Amino acid sequence: MDKTSNTSWRQTLQLSVLIGIAVILSARALWLFLSDPIRFPIHTIRFDSPSQHISRYRLQTVLQAYSGQSFFSISLNRLRKDFYQIPRIQSVVIEREWPDTLVIHLEEKVPFAHWNQMLIDTNGDIFPVEENEQLQQLPRLQGPEEKAHNVLYTYKTLHKILSDYGLSASIVHLRANEAWELTLRDGVHIRLDREQIKDKLLRFSKVYASLQSEKKAVPKSVDLRYPRGMAVEWNS
Repeated sequence: MDKTSNTSWRQTLQLSVLIGIAVILSARALWLFLSDPIRFPIHTIRFDSPSQHISRYRLQTVLQAYSGQSFFSISLNRLRKDFYQIPRIQSVVIEREWPDTLVIHLEEKVPFAHWNQMLIDTNGDIFPVEENEQLQQLPRLQGPEEKAHNVLYTYKTLHKILSDYGLSASIVHLRANEAWELTLRDGVHIRLDREQIKDKLLRFSKVYASLQSEKKAVPKSVDLRYPRGMAVEWNS
């Protein structure tokens, strides 16, 4: 390489470095400009779906960490992740609305039943009961913590059998020995073992109306832990 070529290459390199520095400084200056909350404040945060069970205080606690950020600098991805830390949140969509508004859409998990001291939705997601939440009408599912999905699936199966005969269960309990106990809405207590529970409950459901008609009373309990029959206990 001759002296002229070497000088030209060095000048080109220096120019490239200067251009790169200028681009970085310009980008930095633009970012500082856009990040200025005085020039680009967030004046309005609008929730376009009213929260049914999440307290306003809980939502404000999430937003408080972002106070002082500008319309452009606030990280919507980070804010979305922070909202997902609220156990009741199912989905989050956040959009900027020019010139100074954030629009937030929160979808809550809908409780399907009580699960021990918590709530469970139709997908098997477990989340806490919010303060002062009135959910007495929901069925109560109980069992070992790791069996939540099994109990939920079994409840849905047994509910279908019962509902075909105008019946429903208010409590479904899986015991540690994997035996099942049900309490119907009319107070009847039903015992089932782990074998053929669908067939046994179907057999009971088919004859339950005639049992009531015959005795003109509601049974106290029904034991279905028999291969081909049942034991009925009546209120004295």
